[in-house]
Amino acid sequence: MEMKRLGLALMAVVLAGCSSAEDDYERVYQSVDPEEWPDVLATVNGESIDKASIEEDFIAFTGAYEEAAEETLVVQENILQQLLTSEIHTRLLTQAAEEQQIEISDEEVDEVIAELLEQEGIETEEAYEEVVQASGMTIEEYEAEVKQDLIRFRFVEAEKGAPVITEEEIEQRYEAQDTEQDLDDVREQIIAELEAGKRQAAATELIDELMAEADIKIFIEQD
Repeated sequence: MEMKRLGLALMAVVLAGCSSAEDDYERVYQSVDPEEWPDVLATVNGESIDKASIEEDFIAFTGAYEEAAEETLVVQENILQQLLTSEIHTRLLTQAAEEQQIEISDEEVDEVIAELLEQEGIETEEAYEEVVQASGMTIEEYEAEVKQDLIRFRFVEAEKGAPVITEEEIEQRYEAQDTEQDLDDVREQIIAELEAGKRQAAATELIDELMAEADIKIFIEQD
């Protein structure tokens, strides 16, 4: 796979963690106030998911939640469900990748980050640091996160294979876009989008398989 398509492909694996796998949770939670959450929200094959894993994202997505109206409470519960489900799926993929001893070198991480920076038009080390720090991470934390994304990405590809894109699929996507651009001008973009979609579907299928064998306990639900 060409490096210029890797950004979208990686995103597909990440999005698969939030997608609607067969086991999607229909849960009623004890509270949508993180201060009332237990320290451990869930375990995945014995590995703990503590509330710090999702608390910051939950607050960022929901904003103020005191005296929430009923409809706002539903939204907050949905956000909590999605974040917790995503974290569970991520842990499952990571655990399975570790069992298969999937490894990524620091050089591969550097190559991917360089490509992503080029795509975003970030040209200097200072600008790179500013963007990362604005997201609340250090450079070391960001690079570690990219490495874990790549490990999960490689695991999904090892298990499900690289996507095959046919000329018919390219032409169908092109016609559906109803664009005035020539096919050759948008071919690479179309291929990247089709690959990302197929990788997301493969990741979701793999997550379903892992879920079927997993030991998952949720500690934030109502009895």
